[in-house]
Amino acid sequence: MKSSTYAGAGRYGAGAFGILFLTLLCQTGCGKPAPDLPDTYAVTGKVLQADGKAMSGGLIEFQSTVDPPVTTNGVIQQDGTFSLSTMVEGEKLPGAIPGTYRVVIMPPMSDQPEEQHSFEPISVSQTYEVKSEGTNEFTIEL
Repeated sequence: MKSSTYAGAGRYGAGAFGILFLTLLCQTGCGKPAPDLPDTYAVTGKVLQADGKAMSGGLIEFQSTVDPPVTTNGVIQQDGTFSLSTMVEGEKLPGAIPGTYRVVIMPPMSDQPEEQHSFEPISVSQTYEVKSEGTNEFTIEL
């Protein structure tokens, strides 16, 4: 017969102990109300390099000018297009909270090992306004 250090494990099995543990764990966080998440609005656009060609790859970040902890970001696709999402209270929300933003671009890394070095982020001098009405489609020119 198998011995157990938990007295009830033999009679009810380890599964019952696991269910009890999960139930107690859930009760500590399950009673909290869901946080009030802000309204976000779709933000899309395209990133163009100085020569007018689309940037292929990289990351784009919108940084709020009034609420610095609010950061909205997205991946720049191979055709230069992007769409943004915002992290709030551990939730990834599509779009951005209305407001004024500074834009920072992180260029893509090279596929060639000999060309891989740290790329400096590119700060765009213009600010962009995300609005709750209308479309938020931006062309970011570097």
